[in-house]
Amino acid sequence: MKRTIILALTLCVLMLTACGSGETAASKASSTNTPTVADVLNAENAKPEEKTGLTADQLPEASADDDVDLDLTQMNANMVYAEVNNIMVSPEDYVGKTVRMGGPCYSVYVDETKQTYYAVIIQDATACCSQGLEYVLADDSLYPKDDTEVVVTGTFETYEELGTLYCHLVDATIARG
Repeated sequence: MKRTIILALTLCVLMLTACGSGETAASKASSTNTPTVADVLNAENAKPEEKTGLTADQLPEASADDDVDLDLTQMNANMVYAEVNNIMVSPEDYVGKTVRMGGPCYSVYVDETKQTYYAVIIQDATACCSQGLEYVLADDSLYPKDDTEVVVTGTFETYEELGTLYCHLVDATIARG
């Protein structure tokens, strides 16, 4: 849940800052040969190489699969949002089930764990509220670029990290949304 909140807040900040002119004082300063404090800090806190880069065109087409326990792609927006809310409230009821869901995907790097997490974002019908569900691909392939519409299918599991219970889809496959 904490990661969901962090992801939602990160997305809100990104959306709010995306409307600027594009050139900040930091970007002006970094265009000179003299490094700024921000340049030094960013170099020291650099994220590991991200495993993202696939575009929607590079993903396979989504196909219907009867071996799915919960197919959120077949529900309307209100039902999907309600079901994801149920998943977050009672994750133990979904452990071991195969879940398919669709939406835009995003990644977020968490300094505390030194990991990048990948999630599909689900919005309600009015697009005012969103929830994300983390996924981990089955193989070591590239993840899609942020904001790519995808369909993810995987096995629902919970795990504990830094004293908090999280949930994600493991052994996931990803297709074009």
